[in-house]
Amino acid sequence: MNNKVITKDEQIKIGKNILSTYMECPEESLTITELTEDNAIYISQPIRGGGSIIVASDGSYLFFNSSISFDEALEEFRKGRRSN
Repeated sequence: MNNKVITKDEQIKIGKNILSTYMECPEESLTITELTEDNAIYISQPIRGGGSIIVASDGSYLFFNSSISFDEALEEFRKGRRSN
């Protein structure tokens, strides 16, 4: 992790870009939620076979597919696990 803090808009842009590398992500199929307590953004494509990503305020992220629950992913994110 680095010390740079990015804006919420930048976090969303990173999340959308990463998700689009794994699957087709029409804008209207995405759910975006601010995780205020974690200073992060959660972006999900809530369909079977979809993916989700949690993007931290430093730009690091944790990608996970639909077989992983949000609660499991958030727990790992809080432990410091990242995909990048």
